[in-house]
Amino acid sequence: MALRFRGDALHKVDSKGRVSIPSGFRRVLASGDPDLEPGSATPPTMIAVLSANSESLDCYSIEGMDRLESRILQVADPVRRQKLLDLIPARSIDLQLDDNGRIVLSQKLRDALGISDQARMVGKLEFFQIWRPEVYDARQAAVLAEYAAEGGSLDLFSQIPGPEL
Repeated sequence: MALRFRGDALHKVDSKGRVSIPSGFRRVLASGDPDLEPGSATPPTMIAVLSANSESLDCYSIEGMDRLESRILQVADPVRRQKLLDLIPARSIDLQLDDNGRIVLSQKLRDALGISDQARMVGKLEFFQIWRPEVYDARQAAVLAEYAAEGGSLDLFSQIPGPEL
């Protein structure tokens, strides 16, 4: 079974911008870092992309980013492909986890995201996001309100194609 980014966690950001990555997310990052030997104590590298609206930082394992970049290069429409190439590589940064499972969010990134003392990490299966907690909480409340307005049913599984779960 492939490891995926699941769940969410709220973490403290210290004055130097250091923030812990959840242990489950670290396992996914390590499994997707081809430079690491299995069982290695060396921390993995991840690649983070500032979202186009600067609301979140989208974080990928090395292999996850390779898959995304391959998909971008396969976009048939040259105008759309160029837009993606103008956004994704320029807004990307390699982040090395330290021995304690932390990354450093630069002051520039913290300012762009509006993060000060806390960050919310949210799993999105193939990647995870880092958010300013208040922004993420407001977005989640809006999504839940939208589902309620569409009939009050939160039967999300019925919307997934394939056999019933």
